[in-house]
Amino acid sequence: MGAYLPLSIFSFVGALFMLFVAILITTQPFFIGGIEDFQKARGAAYGAMWAYVITFILSVILDFRDAKRKHRESVIMRSTYGQVPNLDIQEYDVQEELPSSSVDEGVFT
Repeated sequence: MGAYLPLSIFSFVGALFMLFVAILITTQPFFIGGIEDFQKARGAAYGAMWAYVITFILSVILDFRDAKRKHRESVIMRSTYGQVPNLDIQEYDVQEELPSSSVDEGVFT
């Protein structure tokens, strides 16, 4: 999983919690005080649950697309580097001394 994992976890837990609230409102509404219209509250809980479910599904789809894109890019990079020509260079001519330069208080001249 990638960048969408926290969103997936949050939306999955949110969907489970809203399902619990909707079931609680439906089966035992006397445990929840302050609600005047239980049908409206139950509908809102189920609506919020479906919003979390849709968010979860979208985050999983986007995560798989992102993983597939990264895999494709890595395959392209590996195949591109495999096409570098072999120059068969045996020795390198390396200068061991650098040309002299004078430094005057941090200014190169």
